[in-house]
Amino acid sequence: MSKSSESAPRYRIRPGTFFDVPATTRIYAASFGNEPLIDFFFPTRRQDPLSFYTWCCRRFQRRYWTPGYSLSVVVDKHDHPVGLSWWKRPAQPLTLLQKLLSPSFWIGSVVNAVIDLQEYLFPVQGLNKKNMETFEQAFSAVEPHVLNSPQRQKAHYLSLLGVDPVLQGEGLGKMLLEDGLEKVDDDDSAAWLVSLAGLEKLYARYGFVEETKVEVEGLHDWKGAFLNGETYKPNAFALSHAVFNLLDLQHVIKQFITTMSITLEEHFLSRAAHSSEAATDDPIRGFPSSIVSKLTDFDDERIKNMDENNVAIQVLSHTPTTFLTTETMIACNDELAAAVRVNKSRFAGFACLPMDDPVAATHELERCIKEHGFVGALVDNHSNGNFYDGHEYDILWEKAVELDVPIYIHPAWPSEKQKEALYLGGNLQSDSSSATALGAFAFGWHASTANTVLRLMASNAFDRHPNLKIIIGHSGELIPYMFDRINKATRFFGMEPRAVYQLPNTIAHDKLCKPI
Repeated sequence: MSKSSESAPRYRIRPGTFFDVPATTRIYAASFGNEPLIDFFFPTRRQDPLSFYTWCCRRFQRRYWTPGYSLSVVVDKHDHPVGLSWWKRPAQPLTLLQKLLSPSFWIGSVVNAVIDLQEYLFPVQGLNKKNMETFEQAFSAVEPHVLNSPQRQKAHYLSLLGVDPVLQGEGLGKMLLEDGLEKVDDDDSAAWLVSLAGLEKLYARYGFVEETKVEVEGLHDWKGAFLNGETYKPNAFALSHAVFNLLDLQHVIKQFITTMSITLEEHFLSRAAHSSEAATDDPIRGFPSSIVSKLTDFDDERIKNMDENNVAIQVLSHTPTTFLTTETMIACNDELAAAVRVNKSRFAGFACLPMDDPVAATHELERCIKEHGFVGALVDNHSNGNFYDGHEYDILWEKAVELDVPIYIHPAWPSEKQKEALYLGGNLQSDSSSATALGAFAFGWHASTANTVLRLMASNAFDRHPNLKIIIGHSGELIPYMFDRINKATRFFGMEPRAVYQLPNTIAHDKLCKPI
């Protein structure tokens, strides 16, 4: 344990495992959020964070099974990673026997094959290959002097160090660096690293001296390699993962094949809504306390559940807001913004909007995007039977296009008129439980949401706003299964050709994000 652990008793360092890769990828992506070198490679990563995350995760997965690399993580009291460092031991050729005995040799081959297939089938978008080539050329220019020099090959390489931005300033980076340097000193070896300009004094505290500078076209504040010390001693080969149960291979394969998800339909229940007198009829009031407690949780239990289910980021949204006032919705959004600020690396936010008032909804959307940094909005599929296909909602769709954010249309509880007409009567007149189930996620929610989207299409809302982004969930709210019949019926009853063509051939790919 490093000396700095005394100043940060809530945290400890342990060897990283393959199952830490998703969490450490998230930390890396978040901790280097403002680094110009990353923007140089991924110019659009702020608009498309998933591409950068996927690229990093695949690199970390390959690296974990590459002989010589080792991952260390700082964890909190719940064993959740909050910081990481990658070190590479000095270059050392392996004999055939050492390769055959190394889990890295066998597992790494499988990992690389699967990732190669992933990259072929699902190539990462957003990487500026020209800039990457420029960067690699800059490295090549100094390779004969530094990167491939005997000194460098006999030194430990600090490849990467990052800490959750929320915890930066608590000494965790120092803790990781000192821990790594202690291991280097134990080997009586040297260490080197590559850093952005401006950090020379920081690393000088630990004995690093500047060896060379590199100017990268388009990135003039990035430079060079550092070497520490003058005594170099080759490090004997050691298995990266000496203790490895081959029976765990199936779990390892599952881990890296399973893509870490950014989930879009992740609800919460705000204190403002739960205590609102206007929401006394909200069916959620009758949900079991175990469910309500999960909906109100933003902390350890939710994060633990995310980690256990390979969820990188939850885009949080409020439960259906049918019964809430405009003032309560504003309070809900402010409460969500506070939760996101505390855990930016794991949470993002969808705003809830007062859809019975298009002007107020437009103002609240703009406020939440510009002030809170939300990534869109999630709205009920109707507001007391109003399905948003009137021209009065054009102001909202125009604002969503201007802000370049999606609107997620989510099922809502049926209005009293809808419930009376569709789910009560006959033998169900006195069976409120069955009526509630049929009107909710047994069926009614999904048919009603499909109706909302079809009405937007039929009213030419997508023609008026061709760049509008709409998201629907629950496997497309029945629409994909009905494409053929919808297409035939709309043609049969004489809808405009543009609208008929638009639904099966355009909406699925352009107007609606992939169903979830």
